[in-house]
Amino acid sequence: MAGLDATREISMGKLLAAQLLMKVSSGCLQMFGGMGFMNETLISRHFRDTRVLSIAGGADEVMKDIIARMEGF
Repeated sequence: MAGLDATREISMGKLLAAQLLMKVSSGCLQMFGGMGFMNETLISRHFRDTRVLSIAGGADEVMKDIIARMEGF
C-alpha cells in the first residue's frame, strides 16, 4: 500500500511454502510406503499437487535467483 516493492519477500514466502509442503508431503508418502503411490489414496493426490506447486508457482531455482538478485548478488 505504501508503494514499496515486495518482490523479495513474496519470493521468499513462495520458496519456503513450496519447500515445506514438499518436505511434509514426501514424509507422509514415505510413512504410507507403497500404498502412498496408489491413486486411490489421498496422500498420492497431495504429493502430486505439492510437486506441481513448486513448478507452476515459479520453480525453486527461479525464486532463489530472484532473491539473490534483489540482495545484490
